[in-house]
Amino acid sequence: MQDILQSISALEEELGLKEKEYKKAKTEEGQKLIEEDIKVINERLSLLDKDFTMLSTGIDQVSFFENEEKELDWKAEIGAIFSPLLYELKEITAQSREIERLRNTVPLFERRITQIEEALREINDLDNSNKNPQINSRLIVLAEFWNGHKQEQEAQMETMKLQLEKLEKEKKSFGELSGDVSRVFFKSRGKNLLLAVLMFILTFFILRYFHKLLHKHTSIGRSGKRRFLSRLIDITYYFFTIIASMAFFLMVLYMASDWVLLGLSILLILGLIWASKKALPSFFEQAKLLLNLGAVREGERVVYKGVPYLVESLNLYTELSNKALEGGYIRLPIKDLTGLRSRPFSEEEPWFPTSKGDWIKLSDGFYGKVFIQTPELVGINTQRGSYKTYPMKEFLSNRPQNLSRNTFSVNRTVEIAHRYRDRVNTEIAPAMQTFFEEAIKKESYGDLLLQVIVELKEITPSSLGLICILKFKGDLASEYFELGWKIEQVALDALNHLGIEIPHPHLTLSNGKTSLQPAI
Repeated sequence: MQDILQSISALEEELGLKEKEYKKAKTEEGQKLIEEDIKVINERLSLLDKDFTMLSTGIDQVSFFENEEKELDWKAEIGAIFSPLLYELKEITAQSREIERLRNTVPLFERRITQIEEALREINDLDNSNKNPQINSRLIVLAEFWNGHKQEQEAQMETMKLQLEKLEKEKKSFGELSGDVSRVFFKSRGKNLLLAVLMFILTFFILRYFHKLLHKHTSIGRSGKRRFLSRLIDITYYFFTIIASMAFFLMVLYMASDWVLLGLSILLILGLIWASKKALPSFFEQAKLLLNLGAVREGERVVYKGVPYLVESLNLYTELSNKALEGGYIRLPIKDLTGLRSRPFSEEEPWFPTSKGDWIKLSDGFYGKVFIQTPELVGINTQRGSYKTYPMKEFLSNRPQNLSRNTFSVNRTVEIAHRYRDRVNTEIAPAMQTFFEEAIKKESYGDLLLQVIVELKEITPSSLGLICILKFKGDLASEYFELGWKIEQVALDALNHLGIEIPHPHLTLSNGKTSLQPAI
């Protein structure tokens, strides 16, 4: 404040001297020069007086006594924010822009020189053909003017060519320019950016750590099924974590006075906010899921990629499980649940049509034992001894028939001649059923036989069809194909034992024509 007062005293003395000089000035021009000096001194005195008031009171008199609030100029404010960035971009591209300017200007001077040369030739032709001395003298003046102008243009053009040649020699390659930019960036802005990113990461993980502690040491984390309030607190905390991390990121750049990176960061954040407008419905649906108010709910059964899973927990990363599969644990981002539906389930519901070790039959004709089943694939050991793997979707589309679970049946159709139609239901079918029961009981797996059915299935023009159905326990599923062969063997023995003939076609002649007729 003392220094300011001394400066004010010195300026006031100088102002007094200038006023005396103004009174003594004899010419109007001298008075105008002194007026300019007095104006500058008064402006300096006003600034010093403003500074003294600010230091002593902390109040800016100019802004304090302004009654009208200035209208905010968005373009000017945005320009002020991003002007450092534009300035640096201008500095980086200064050499390239100067080279481009010189390349475009040199041809302009060349065209001007060409036009001047044509004009001089016209003047020379007129001077030679004209006899009027007044015209000739005027042409000589014009020739001198354009010759001088030509020399100036040629000098400027040569200077520009030299500048262009020098700049092109000094021009750095893209790699060198990138290296210089990188060195400058990491010397100042790179350090600021690194500190800001580290602050963002540190803030984010510290807040996430406190969130885990909150769940670990409170009833919220220990409760089996989270309540609505705890979920609402979690969502609020997630938003607070992101906002706080971004605020600390911007704060580091602000404290470092790095307006370029700060402007870029604000622009990026505004861009993300603008781009998120279309994603608001999706965010709303995800928020409903996190609050356990959506279509998928914790503790229910949901079908994901054709396979049922239990929703273990709903969070930013949802946990799904299926204990019937090896590695049947999936962690999904909450957005992947959009479009899915869950439901309550019964304890008796199966979670997968097969288990490891089951014998199965597929609609594509393959039959074998399941040796692995995961969320991605199912592998079976086929009857031929080879291993075959199916992607999960293809496996389920083949409608697997589980032979090992509970019971299974094997059947074959046996045809007999029409001549036995009077005995088929009352004598032949019961006799064959008894024969099957006795024959299978003699085998090592006879105790696994549950039921034998022999009945008339169909009547065709050539035969009567008896279906033979044998029902076994699932423990015998590994012999599925062998049991089919065994039915045919026992059926043949039964027909031989009962003296039943199997029909076969033969040729007969009718009206001179050959026709195929069944034997009866």
